[in-house]
Amino acid sequence: MTTCDKPINHSPAGRVRHGIMPRRGNADKATNSAEIARYIAEMSAQLAQLAAAADLDLLAYFLDMARIESELVASRNPPANSSARQDWPTAD
Repeated sequence: MTTCDKPINHSPAGRVRHGIMPRRGNADKATNSAEIARYIAEMSAQLAQLAAAADLDLLAYFLDMARIESELVASRNPPANSSARQDWPTAD
């Protein structure tokens, strides 16, 4: 298996598995949505950089638009505490 063939699990704290979100109460929904939006923003930014480096300009543009939209969603739903993302993978 090459590096590109390996499955990557970038789910925030293991909350998203096989495309199914766990059931949560309404109080957790906004916080969870904000966390996921922040994570999508981070991943979209990285993918946009990869696309731009490969001269995939239109794809880089769409990924950057996804990043911007995700940041807007996250800013409308601030997290309950700032330590919510400590166990997420870093962008390094």
